[in-house]
Amino acid sequence: MHEWPLIIFTLLMQITIGCVVTVWYCHTFIFTTLPDDKRLKLASPALLCALLCGGIGLLASVAHLGNPWHALFTLSHVASSWMSREILFTALFMGLLFLTLVYALVKKQLPTILLGLTALVGVADIFVMSAIYDHSRFILWQGWGTYAGFYGSAFMMGSLLYALCLWPRLHQLAENESARVMT
Repeated sequence: MHEWPLIIFTLLMQITIGCVVTVWYCHTFIFTTLPDDKRLKLASPALLCALLCGGIGLLASVAHLGNPWHALFTLSHVASSWMSREILFTALFMGLLFLTLVYALVKKQLPTILLGLTALVGVADIFVMSAIYDHSRFILWQGWGTYAGFYGSAFMMGSLLYALCLWPRLHQLAENESARVMT
């Protein structure tokens, strides 16, 4: 089946975006009482996994395009083509995610505003991905169900990825805290 690269790209980008949104939400609203270094330790493995998933997804998209240089020509139709917008938003999202992770690792602090901007561009990217299907000729893809499916799978799978990355860190923090209390 020649559509597998497209399916892999779509699912991995949804996971990546959902994970980044979840990291931003937890960093901004849940882990606010933790010191910056612990918040960074909780966020950085998930952001690294998200970047890896997104990178693999981009490689899969190249296999679907056939010739990766065609993506550059596609960008000339941003005003009229949802596919062009998808390429633009995905590239912008992945670039921002890379910058966020590099900043966090170099400065030893998670840039909340940059992380929020990355999450916002990611949410817009999911909208654009959904719109490609919504504006197709296949009637069953037209409507709000397509958008709900894309956002639902992104946030569920992305949250799961964050939880998987978070579990060992939270376990380690709990052990350290219980050892501190015992002494």
